[in-house]
Amino acid sequence: MALPIPYRGAIKLQRDRCFSEFLTKTGKPTSLLTKAQANLGITPASSTFANLPTGAAPGTEAFVTDGGVGLAWGAPVTGGGTTPYLVAWNGTAWTVIGK
Repeated sequence: MALPIPYRGAIKLQRDRCFSEFLTKTGKPTSLLTKAQANLGITPASSTFANLPTGAAPGTEAFVTDGGVGLAWGAPVTGGGTTPYLVAWNGTAWTVIGK
């Protein structure tokens, strides 16, 4: 028997939730994501690609506002565009984890 996933407030995060509930089609955070981040104490920083740190701890997340156009999931992020992405540092590069 699986135990229920604990939650705080009105947000219950489940493993089968997809990113579409947390980000709009243009990559902007939804109110559901904002509430979930607040409940969990997580707030990815919004930044341009040029301002992202290169020595971050692996797994660090950020919200990039100027990503290159048409990057696929897991692709290294490049700046200079206008596409927003949720990105994570994998120890070598910032990669796309959300569109």
